Amino acid sequence: MKFKYVFLNILFFNFAYNTYSQNLSNEEKKLYDLIMEYRNEKGLPIIPISSSLTHVAQLHVKDLSNNHPDQGICNMHSWSSNGPWSSCCYTSDHARAECMWSKPRELSNYKGNGYEISFGSFGTEATPESALNGWKSSSGHNAVIINQGIWNDRWNAIGIGLYKGYSVVWFGKEYDTQNEFKNTSNQSEKKESTQPIPIFNNQIVNSNSNTTIYKKKHKLLSLKLGGSINLLSEDFKSLGGTSINNELAYQINTMIGINLGKHKKNTSFGIFGNYGKYNSKNTTLLNNKAFLSKDDFIEIESGFLIKEFFRLSGGVGYSNFNSISFNSYNYSTITAGFSFGPRWIKMDVTNTLMKIRNNEKYFFRPSLGISIVLNTLNKKI
Repeated sequence: MKFKYVFLNILFFNFAYNTYSQNLSNEEKKLYDLIMEYRNEKGLPIIPISSSLTHVAQLHVKDLSNNHPDQGICNMHSWSSNGPWSSCCYTSDHARAECMWSKPRELSNYKGNGYEISFGSFGTEATPESALNGWKSSSGHNAVIINQGIWNDRWNAIGIGLYKGYSVVWFGKEYDTQNEFKNTSNQSEKKESTQPIPIFNNQIVNSNSNTTIYKKKHKLLSLKLGGSINLLSEDFKSLGGTSINNELAYQINTMIGINLGKHKKNTSFGIFGNYGKYNSKNTTLLNNKAFLSKDDFIEIESGFLIKEFFRLSGGVGYSNFNSISFNSYNYSTITAGFSFGPRWIKMDVTNTLMKIRNNEKYFFRPSLGISIVLNTLNKKI
């Protein structure tokens, strides 16, 4: 069975190489072979050639050579405005990182993100040897090629572009299953394009080798601050028994979390805090002696925020502020909900199940609120 698996992988690679290497020039094929030989020396597998990523790479080197978007503060991951793609000036602060990652999806049918290393041999023709030697002499570029550090995930697609004084290589984690291109001109879909294209994001320029590589950012800490309105009730039937204003409660929400992964959107483990006030005319408060206070409450929970979307947490609540300790809580809580919205502002929809201590009664508190998200990013090359 193992032999069959190895045989099928070799057969797939030979098919991919023979088919898609036809899109490469002789110099591009040589650069690909040199990179694979270097990876083989490190005990790493061959990366299948992707016609989609090669399409993007070849468009980019032509854009760099013909239109020179890498001027001033713009580096070699920039794209000019002289083509049917979104242009951008890629700067050293990596503010336009999405410009690179999204280019394969913008210009081809490749489904994942693309990551680029680039080399400029200004005044002379770029060669496969000079490009690879430049990348090998840069620790950041070298790590991308041989899957070290934060790039220890396996590459499953590669694209090569070499034109005049520029050379770029694109890497992708997803397999290129379609190997087709989006039509980026008025002509029918095809591999070659006479229009130059810009590329990449999250990069950093190495002044010694004139090469460019991007930095990858990941979230280290998250802080959420917000407010919400909610309803406290024993069951849905009791809602609306009096004025809806009497049922409403208001609270301030906080959350500080530590990201458990290396991506901007990942699972965070955090501490959640709520401080709020109930309406003293709330029928649930009036009909139950479980709450020592008729208005103020404070809650502390711990739990997970999954992909900045789904929250699941549990903790304790206090309705008597005179003696707050772990053993003096008045009720326990379980909260589940969702967060929607762009990066910095979210709409939170949650429901908290509350069990009164030393009592069999349960209460629920649906909530709707808005919060601001502040992320501390840890940057690595």
